[in-house]
Amino acid sequence: AAKAKLKAGDVILRVERDILDGTVDLGEILSAYRPGSSVLLHIRRGTSEMDVPVTLGSAETSEPLK
Repeated sequence: AAKAKLKAGDVILRVERDILDGTVDLGEILSAYRPGSSVLLHIRRGTSEMDVPVTLGSAETSEPLK
């Protein structure tokens, strides 16, 4: 998150063209992209909205993805 210049309190509104309106999980949307992919996040920071380019990393987990 820090590499992407995201800050605590930022609200992700959209990933590329996928709108996060509470009906879809962020993890579900991001699972469609491979590690190393670049995506554009549309975020709200305070009263401003902006686009932030992000290169996705990878993470290991012992929990199954849903």
